[in-house]
Amino acid sequence: MLTALHRLYAELLRGLAFGRVADHLDVSDLDRDAAVWNLEPIVDNQGEAGALRLLDQARSRAEALRAELAGRLAQLEVDALVSAVGELTEIRELLSRASGYGRMRGYADSADPTAGALQGAAEAAQAEIDAQLMFFELEWVALDEARAEALLAGAGDQLDFAAHHLRHLRARRPYLLSHEQERILAETSVQRLSAWKRLYSENAARLTAEIDGDSVPMTQALSLLGSPARDQRLQAMAAIADGAAAGLPTRVAAYNQVLGEKGVDDRLRGYPTWLSSRNLANETTDAAVEAMLAAIGARYDLPQRWNRLKARLLDVERLATSDLRAPLSRVERPVPFRETRQLIASAWSSLSPRAGAIIDAFFAQGLIDAAIRANKQAGALCAQAGASSHPYVLLNYDSRPRDTMSLAHELGHGLHFELARAQRALQCRTSIPMMEVASTFSEALIAQHLMASAADDRERLALLSARLDDAMLNVFEGCALVSAEAGMHRHRREHGELSAEELSEIWTTSLSNLWEDTIEIEEGTRLLWSLIPHMIWEPGYLYSYSYGLLTAWSAFARYKQVGDGFAEDYLAMLAAGGSRSPEELVAMVGLDVNDPGFWNAGLDLLDGMLKDAEAVAATL
Repeated sequence: MLTALHRLYAELLRGLAFGRVADHLDVSDLDRDAAVWNLEPIVDNQGEAGALRLLDQARSRAEALRAELAGRLAQLEVDALVSAVGELTEIRELLSRASGYGRMRGYADSADPTAGALQGAAEAAQAEIDAQLMFFELEWVALDEARAEALLAGAGDQLDFAAHHLRHLRARRPYLLSHEQERILAETSVQRLSAWKRLYSENAARLTAEIDGDSVPMTQALSLLGSPARDQRLQAMAAIADGAAAGLPTRVAAYNQVLGEKGVDDRLRGYPTWLSSRNLANETTDAAVEAMLAAIGARYDLPQRWNRLKARLLDVERLATSDLRAPLSRVERPVPFRETRQLIASAWSSLSPRAGAIIDAFFAQGLIDAAIRANKQAGALCAQAGASSHPYVLLNYDSRPRDTMSLAHELGHGLHFELARAQRALQCRTSIPMMEVASTFSEALIAQHLMASAADDRERLALLSARLDDAMLNVFEGCALVSAEAGMHRHRREHGELSAEELSEIWTTSLSNLWEDTIEIEEGTRLLWSLIPHMIWEPGYLYSYSYGLLTAWSAFARYKQVGDGFAEDYLAMLAAGGSRSPEELVAMVGLDVNDPGFWNAGLDLLDGMLKDAEAVAATL
């Protein structure tokens, strides 16, 4: 599941910042307005007191586990290990329930003082509990391979809820420091690395842009890049350039600190590249990611072809960066919330009645917050407070056609999370790239139904255009941004701190390599790197979108090839959660990520989509 910050950035670049209460379609929708989630079951209907009680329980149990086992893990036999891991799992579940409840209350109402207090309490508790339980990971990883495997083999299915997690922890063994060094790093991170990240985020959150004489939040200005009116898009990009300049030295300083600390951390731990730690967390290899990025880089002709076609369709000589998210149609038909519910549930039911019932339960059980109101988190997200909780979906349903796809995306996550609950706290989540497979597959399924029911070629072309815009963002622009990140990390390690101009130059060079002469890079684009939270919070994160989308398309092609026999295999893959590696998970639906042609298969599907758009456009 993506954090709200990550999802918000992706939504903003798509022109989908739905949180703008003053700028939504003037459509009355009682079903949407009634869609407000009920979070109280997470804390046993005890509100703030219930959340604090869960934190207290997690703290006391963590203290007890440390007192019992710290320094003794190597002497544990199978039954004692199973018991210890079970207790560790329950502690993490308690913490997830309490922190998730506070976080989701904040998503629903940023002015809720209780939500802010709960989030602060949960962060403090997590830091304390992490310090208490650090011994377990370090002592487990320190066991020799034969001893660890003997324990896992002896436990058998008693540790099915954690075996893969435990093996994955051991993959970090070559890169861990001493127990004391790890403790120092963990306990100083709040005052060190996390402080620079918070400084960056607080600075970025305060940015505004001047639109029509009014100062508006930067998120609202970015959302105007999805306006059907070109003059409004151009105005927005110019305003973004001016607004992003405010506080830039602070963001540059914060980013340089993060780059520098990561360089030191990678050197001390012995990671071979700046991306290696991210790849390890994603349960993939440097070679596999390099192969994917190379395959994408060899197909830059696809976004260039789309840019030329879109310029013709928008009747401009050449696209500017402010045109990248422009819709083809200047008029959007409002889509009632009830209609979107029926479409998504019907599409999933056609694949699997079981999946369709799970999807419909989100609507029926108050698990979706779709109403538009002040102080609500912008964008769209799917969140879950531990494996014992149902997942929840939040968006600001603006009755636009793209809202349907946004809800389909989040419900893909929701289906995944719901099916994987049985894996329990340590394994209910898979790696980030695999999370995006479920959401993108859901989008593809709904898009297929929308295409089949399109009234005419213009509507089909508008649907294809929206999908191509998203594909170019997630696959190719994501790849270009990772290339820019690589240049920034390399410069910081080899030459020291970077100036704002040097950072902007690396960024725009990567975009120029992607688009060549098909896009005019406006001045406002040069500073957009400083508004991307991924680059400071999660270095290397952005390739996850490319990985997830290409894998999802390959899975969808497999579904169309296999037909009825595919559904149960696909649902079993989702239900496995993080109990297997990505390689093992995709093998469950007949795919092989080690096949040299795997990534090209997904890119070929994108090529086919682009050819369809070119063919339809030729008839208009």
